[in-house]
Amino acid sequence: MMDAKKKDFIKFTIVMLVFMAGMIVLIVNHIDDWYIWLIYIAIWTYAEMIIVKDLHFKWWVWVLIIGGLSIIDWIVITHFG
Repeated sequence: MMDAKKKDFIKFTIVMLVFMAGMIVLIVNHIDDWYIWLIYIAIWTYAEMIIVKDLHFKWWVWVLIIGGLSIIDWIVITHFG
């Protein structure tokens, strides 16, 4: 059996990957309406808040996550945008 923290981390990772895939689809399809992105980010944030409520990441982990997402954005925009 997995402990609760490991399950929460796996759920967090799955949700992150699903929303990253959705972000890539939006970028590749040139969806640039600000309200669609606002709704998408709001839903993503809400979903992650529910999953992460019992996970307590340090500030530098969040910096790495945001940095990683920014690099993925840059790669997708550069190659598909």
